[in-house]
Amino acid sequence: NHSGMMTSQNNSTKSNNRRCRWRFWTFMALLLVVAIRRRTPEITGEEDSARDNARAGDDGYNASMSSNVETVLSQNDHEYATITPAQRQDRQESNNPNKKLRIAIISGFVANPDPMGPRNSQKAPRISPTLLDHMLNKVCYAKMQGYDFIFNSTAGFPDKQDNQYWLNYGTWHRVPHIMAALPKYDWILYTDTDYVFQDLTTPLEVFIKDWELHQLRNVSVFVPTDLPPNNLHVFSAFTIFIRNSPFGRRLLENWWEFSQGMCPKGNFASTPGRYTWCDSDQPGLWYAMTKTHSEFRATKTRVKPFQAQCNDITGVLTSQRCMGPETNAYFKRVRAIKGNEYPELDRVPKDQPIVWSKLTRTTRSGLGVQLTFGSWGNAKGVEDWSHAFGLHVKKQLTAKMKGDLQNCRRAFNCTADYTEDGVFRYGCSGKSSDLAADV
Repeated sequence: NHSGMMTSQNNSTKSNNRRCRWRFWTFMALLLVVAIRRRTPEITGEEDSARDNARAGDDGYNASMSSNVETVLSQNDHEYATITPAQRQDRQESNNPNKKLRIAIISGFVANPDPMGPRNSQKAPRISPTLLDHMLNKVCYAKMQGYDFIFNSTAGFPDKQDNQYWLNYGTWHRVPHIMAALPKYDWILYTDTDYVFQDLTTPLEVFIKDWELHQLRNVSVFVPTDLPPNNLHVFSAFTIFIRNSPFGRRLLENWWEFSQGMCPKGNFASTPGRYTWCDSDQPGLWYAMTKTHSEFRATKTRVKPFQAQCNDITGVLTSQRCMGPETNAYFKRVRAIKGNEYPELDRVPKDQPIVWSKLTRTTRSGLGVQLTFGSWGNAKGVEDWSHAFGLHVKKQLTAKMKGDLQNCRRAFNCTADYTEDGVFRYGCSGKSSDLAADV
């Protein structure tokens, strides 16, 4: 009996506990409903109409705002930019990976004038007959890819000053040539007259797409390399691919700065009228790449940008050999990675703005192979580099390249030659540009 009584009491206790819990949660639910009703007033018809009117007013305000000029902070460019709705649409299109990029190929030829006379005193030059096929190669390539081709023979600097004799070296003129054209394009490829594309059907976008594939969206400069060795960051500047970006534009400014002379007596010790490659724009490009990279890097690391040092005694730069050792040392110190294809691109830092070509025997070998001078190891000649994207070569073109040019003439009526009156004419499909030249 005692056991039965205990069981009955336990069942009664459990039942009471369940009823208490039910009453507690019911009470809490009622409190929640009351609280919600107090915080949500009833919307009358008048209030509903007022709300619609307010919403219409907001829409009108937003519409007026969208028609005004907006000031936005560009995180990629680290600069403020004021844009209109039309410019905003252009920016959206520029970020579209399928959008056709505006690309121009520029080449030029400005002869070195008399070093003792005015810089523009010499008669307009003629391109060597052996290089006319090289020029047609560039015209045909631009036609095939839908790029603009610009040949500039205009002197880019005013008459020389006493302390700027190095500007008589004709290659300097490409700096103002590129600066004048870059605002109109997304990318510009500058090439020497003796540079050729080996395959007219391979577009420059293959490099850009490769960078996108490896998430390298900060690339603004693409340069060639020399052979051997492959571990140097200096190169023969027979071509350069520059992007219309803050980095690309700043590089051109620093390149121009070097053209004006960094020190009281110029850049390097030399004799007017006796030019070496140190007097050319090539060391200036190395300097511009180094300084521009250090300036953009300084915004992240607070390290002072690279500065060229003048020697107080000589009045020229203290460079060991025309900015070469300084350029190599800097880019090795910041651990810049060379290479333009897999697997090197996997190791390139995502924010690296410069891509260096790397020569191989089986791939495109970057922008091109240097075959005009120097001892280049096992580089036997044009046929040995038939796989390369481009060549810097003064020799006659291969049979395949000549065949492509012949087909280009037939298919597109392309030409690049002098008329009997000494006018250099180039273009395709009857549309040509004429450049007068003295015979």
